[in-house]
Amino acid sequence: HTKQSYFNIPKQFLIIGPCGLGKKSLVYAVATEMKIPVVSLNGEKIFRQDPGESEKQLRTIFNYAIQLADNKCLCILLLEDLENICPKLALNSGVHIARISSQCLKLLDEAHMKPTLIVIATTSNINLLHHGIRRPGRIDIEMHLKLPLESDRYQILRYWTRPLLDKILNEQEIMEICKFVSQITAGYSNGDLKLICQNIQMFMNKQNKDLTIDCNNIKNIFLKMVHKRYPPLLQEYSSMCPYQNKSLLKDIGGSENIISILYRSIEWPIKHPEIFKRMGITQPKGILMYGPPGCAKTSLACAVAKEINFCFLSISAAQLYSPYVGVAESILLSVFQQARQNAPSIIFIDEIDAIFGNRTLHNHNEVQNRLLSVLLLEMDGISSNIEHKYNNGKTIHYPGMFVIAATNRPHALDAALMRPGRFDQIIYVPPPDEVSRIDILLKITHNVPLHPDVNLTKIAQNTEQYTGADLIKLCKEAILEAMTIEGLHIKEVKAVFFENALLKNKPSLSKQQLSVYTNFKI
Repeated sequence: HTKQSYFNIPKQFLIIGPCGLGKKSLVYAVATEMKIPVVSLNGEKIFRQDPGESEKQLRTIFNYAIQLADNKCLCILLLEDLENICPKLALNSGVHIARISSQCLKLLDEAHMKPTLIVIATTSNINLLHHGIRRPGRIDIEMHLKLPLESDRYQILRYWTRPLLDKILNEQEIMEICKFVSQITAGYSNGDLKLICQNIQMFMNKQNKDLTIDCNNIKNIFLKMVHKRYPPLLQEYSSMCPYQNKSLLKDIGGSENIISILYRSIEWPIKHPEIFKRMGITQPKGILMYGPPGCAKTSLACAVAKEINFCFLSISAAQLYSPYVGVAESILLSVFQQARQNAPSIIFIDEIDAIFGNRTLHNHNEVQNRLLSVLLLEMDGISSNIEHKYNNGKTIHYPGMFVIAATNRPHALDAALMRPGRFDQIIYVPPPDEVSRIDILLKITHNVPLHPDVNLTKIAQNTEQYTGADLIKLCKEAILEAMTIEGLHIKEVKAVFFENALLKNKPSLSKQQLSVYTNFKI
């Protein structure tokens, strides 16, 4: 390129993405490849206590970059964490911050006229930037970096495990381990994966000769480290994250039909997007599960997310409500933004009726109205944001986020939520029937030493209208009574203890309560 051509190409960029994605590393890698010098600028380098000194330091670094660009033909000025240098101004921002922001904007305007100076800024939160930053003439191109998908995580893990495993395992075993870890780390950034590998290196060095080196053992070590390192980006909404929750679908009895619907609605469009495109149908945006309390609605949502390795974000009324105007809506928007960044992901809204109730009810307030409007807009805005490339060169885009909601009061929900295009699937989760109760009892007592006189089929017959939670409570009561009467060294739990527990624990549901759900019409 000649100097004249630099006026015709974009040369001021903003890289947007969560912390730990390698924004700074990307800039330095490109600069090294192109042999272009980099001048780095962050808040620590410019902020001074005396008035005017910060602005002076900011201009000094800019002038140094311009001088270097003139001498070297090209120079990159890297503005790290731009939200710290030029933040959004608030009423309590202070004059000092306002002066620095004003100076930064002025220097960006000047830099735009320097043909050999390339300005690259990074930010982890675009909402915290000064409103004047993004206008034409200051930032030419905005680039959004997303969290790595499973295939990307595999490549990252393969890079960081090379010095760790190459000398102790063969290539096939390393590939198997990297594939396994990439499947269980949805929502993890490049930095998170690097830190996990570093922690494993420290653990292996500490164990030294006591560690058994084989593929399965290394997998278990990775699994433990992944459990310890839940992504910081998701910790705010991880009250029921799939990796910390031990429940699997195989541990939840009597829900085969509901599980198949969840798989069909969530996993199929992600795993087989080409079939959905060929058939001319789109992925459902949401599923609403309604039914009595204690029927495993929440457990099913958590377990499904874990089984299909989706990032899982959970929100409740307690997390959303705030005494300050606009804060609840901002939190809800943040949840959807995090879900998009961590796609493929599932947003789970527990007790949705407590947050987004029916607008026609008298107890519905203005906060609920605004929250409902935000939710409707966000669900309507769920679009195809994941790109899947095939070996033949074809590319398919598909949605990478899904909303699951659970409620015990479906009649209290607003009609706008129930229409197709928002919650496309509305599933009734009933109390378990006799066959399902047998399955649930078998799974509850899987590790319990039962006396031969215990007949789980008979117990299932005597527990009509019992929910899954009722059955868990029943078994716990029987086991605790057996330990109390026969001592802590008890070897088997006899049928008499289950009979006593049945007398004490009645079903939490009545026929009248069940009729509310069975008679509910959408």
